[in-house]
Amino acid sequence: MRNKSRVFVAGSVLAASLTVGLVATAVPDTGFDGDGKAVNSGTGNLASVAWGDGSVTAVGAAGGGVRIVQYAANGSASESSAGGPAGISLFEPRGIAASGGSVVTQFAASNNAIGLVKTSGGGVQWAKSTSLGACGNGDGEVADVAVGPDGSIYSVAWNFLGNSPSSCDGTTVRKFDANGNLQAWGANQSEGGMHDTRLESASIAVDGSGNVYTAGVIFNQGGNTEQVGVLKLNSSGNPVGLFSVNVGTVAEYFGGTAGFSRTFAARAAADITIDNAGRIVIVGAGRRTSGGSVDGWVARLNNDGSLDSSFGGGVVPFDLGGANDYALRVTADPNGRVIVAGTSNNREFVTRFSAGGVLESGRTELTNPAGGQAFVPQSVSIGGNRAVSSGPVINVPANNNSGAAFVHAAAMPGSAGGGSTPPATQLFTGATPWRAVDTRDSGVPITAGQPLSVQVGGIDGGAPSNAVAVAVNVTVVDPTAGGYLTAYPGNVGAPTASTINYTPGQTIANAVVVGMAPDGTINLTIGAGTAHAIVDVMGWFGPGQGFEPATPVRAIDTRDSVAIPANSTRTVTVAGLDGAPGPGSAGAVALNITAVDAGAGGHLRAWPGTGAAPFASVLNFGPQQTVANAMVLGADSNGQITVGNYSDAPIHLVVDVMGTFTTGSAFHPVTPVRAHDSRNSAALGEFGQRTVKVTGLGEVPTSGVQGVIVNVTVTEPTSAGYFSAFPTGTAAPLASLLNFTPRTTIANGVVMGVGTDGSIDLLNSLGTTHAIVDVLGWF
Repeated sequence: MRNKSRVFVAGSVLAASLTVGLVATAVPDTGFDGDGKAVNSGTGNLASVAWGDGSVTAVGAAGGGVRIVQYAANGSASESSAGGPAGISLFEPRGIAASGGSVVTQFAASNNAIGLVKTSGGGVQWAKSTSLGACGNGDGEVADVAVGPDGSIYSVAWNFLGNSPSSCDGTTVRKFDANGNLQAWGANQSEGGMHDTRLESASIAVDGSGNVYTAGVIFNQGGNTEQVGVLKLNSSGNPVGLFSVNVGTVAEYFGGTAGFSRTFAARAAADITIDNAGRIVIVGAGRRTSGGSVDGWVARLNNDGSLDSSFGGGVVPFDLGGANDYALRVTADPNGRVIVAGTSNNREFVTRFSAGGVLESGRTELTNPAGGQAFVPQSVSIGGNRAVSSGPVINVPANNNSGAAFVHAAAMPGSAGGGSTPPATQLFTGATPWRAVDTRDSGVPITAGQPLSVQVGGIDGGAPSNAVAVAVNVTVVDPTAGGYLTAYPGNVGAPTASTINYTPGQTIANAVVVGMAPDGTINLTIGAGTAHAIVDVMGWFGPGQGFEPATPVRAIDTRDSVAIPANSTRTVTVAGLDGAPGPGSAGAVALNITAVDAGAGGHLRAWPGTGAAPFASVLNFGPQQTVANAMVLGADSNGQITVGNYSDAPIHLVVDVMGTFTTGSAFHPVTPVRAHDSRNSAALGEFGQRTVKVTGLGEVPTSGVQGVIVNVTVTEPTSAGYFSAFPTGTAAPLASLLNFTPRTTIANGVVMGVGTDGSIDLLNSLGTTHAIVDVLGWF
């Protein structure tokens, strides 16, 4: 599977020269079927999706219908078959994409049709077909499929621009709803999609905002001047721009899947994926010299179509040592590394590039057990600690003329993609924030008493499956009744603790650390009515590094006793609750602090032990407000913290413990220290961005910091809007940190990564606003 939706990038490294050495890090994963490959003789082609637990779903065609093969992490297989769409026969998969826990596969089909099949587990949810219409040219047109963030399905098909001219030359992108029904979309309503006569496209991808990208060749632009072309369509199907890129090498697209070959003629892209920052990653192959061997290339583009110079200058040709190296499939892991699958010497390979475009691994080849050769991977994805690809195998006895099909697993140490292991010395892995769910996309809100399961790990682009917890920012939107939302691990019952408190119609966010279930899920539940929810993932915590997530447990609720008086403090024991590490063992705790029924406007401060209060605040509130904020604080040897009410009226306090950092872990709590207060300089204007240094302050060292816990406060905004925070050096994400209304003061604590210079960036959306940043600890 290619990552057809969001993938995120945690950062970049310095670009390397285009001539690189081979590093033998990718090897056949012998934990998968003993030798890293599983051959299936029941179908001639398979496309696959790898999951975070190392299992694989592979889908192909057999007898005109659908063949589904479920591989466990060890390669053991169970198979099932089902009929395809009525009235057509399915030939072979032409693109596959994950949709939640389901899989959408596109097939070339009979009767001039596109075949779409959605499967889950070992069964078919639905099978649909759509005519290719006036631009149909048999099964040669169907190229690729992608699934958008709202579940919509996008199919790309093409007609030869140079070989068989017709009125339908070019690319057609069709949109289907989540149930496979063709939608009126884009300029070419009669075809159900956008048609462009300039581009001969081979691949498609969708970003987190619903923009659609399709890549291929801009053909016959005057002699042999063909360029790689990328067409970008907005969520309404209208072109945003078509641009060409000189990749510096003449490409041959290796035939087989929507394929064609034009030796020494066309610069063509074979596959495309989009990272969470909106950058475009494409692969292809070509000859750098006339008559020379074919070398692969991988390129990364900025969202405007310009080459990203931080990725090896933008384009990285590579030679794996084979007579011909064709790069055909691409995906990316959460650390920004690029995984490429293709063919070399007519054998399938998998290799990887760093976030800066440096080749990290040599050619991992597959040789099938019958002595034949593997070729043309249909898909590539990341699951467990491996990269998985699939495609056909020749010279293997089978029941059709295409031979058999294989699934190939290559061990990719440290890929951190959908299930791999974080470095042993790294407690927290910060990520460019990415959106796990926005219920507004489906139109179905959360209903009281009906928990919503959210997949945050064990998927391509998510936290690794062995992560113990995730740092998430949860936003409640348009609640129909006042109440609360709770986030908790997906394998336990709903606790009494709350994550966010809100009033009817209020939009409010809170960033918390939540334990992750073994299947990579967290649950959301609300107390009354309905509400939409957004979950943005900021990073995750690795196993065995001193962090113990907990089912949220309540440490104190002063509504059961006495409110905190004005300008007074309260000591709270936060260690040793419900079996968590006790006093002396808990170096720090992940908390959610809620101010309830404020008698007057003011703020709360919180700090370890019972010493002097710091200057930094952790939560701001107005009269009669109930508002929550999450943070991680150090605890003293007695397992205690102090919370101060800095207002002119009493206030009730609720403290919930979300997890514990044991003494000696990789997390270092500090006495809160102020990193930035724009009231001392200048407010952030509309779409204003500001870099804030968060290292070298107070007890925070100047180097060696992988992540920080910061409290960000917005004050005096002139209009409604939202605020984002992200590591310096990465592009602004779709995710937001907090939402605000005019003339309010609101805060949110967040666990996040930092840029290589020890900074984070702030981004304001609308109007002007001041911002305050306090650092609470570092990793």
